[in-house]
Amino acid sequence: MTAFEFIFPLFGLLVGLTYTEMLAGLARALKSRRRVKIGWLVPLLGVLILINLTMFWYGAWQMRHVAIPTSGTLLITLLIGGTYYLAASLVFPNVEDGGADLGGHFFRIRKQSLIAIAFCNLLGLAVVAGNAGWMMRPIWWGVNSAFLAVLIVSAFVRHRAIIAALLLLMISFHGLSVILER
Repeated sequence: MTAFEFIFPLFGLLVGLTYTEMLAGLARALKSRRRVKIGWLVPLLGVLILINLTMFWYGAWQMRHVAIPTSGTLLITLLIGGTYYLAASLVFPNVEDGGADLGGHFFRIRKQSLIAIAFCNLLGLAVVAGNAGWMMRPIWWGVNSAFLAVLIVSAFVRHRAIIAALLLLMISFHGLSVILER
């Protein structure tokens, strides 16, 4: 068993739980759409989380050659994966909460969820940069700093249209990275 094969199942389990939480929440909302006003903000946040988490999954694969199974590595994996799960679990309300307006729910949870996602991204970027000896290209620093800044600003902006635009911008960041990777 390689070091990566030892570490990756923990991350895979947490990522799988997060995907399940997001997709189950979306399914519950869609099934309840006669009673629940879905709006745009919660689905956009859900899409952002799913895409960003998929990029984490890909990033973990790219780092497979530097994986070292230490207590610290496992705890960082748990911290990132667990925090992402907690952020995702906030996005859709529990059935018993009623949640007749997902827009109102979004404004109650956006700070916690978006700051948690920013924390995961910051920690993930630190792991990547640390493994590269902090010698990342300036464009890498610029793009990732901009993404983090938009994440944090999104947590504190109060205007729905601006938040929606910022969420779309962050989703676009990921789309651009896919295009530029080719």
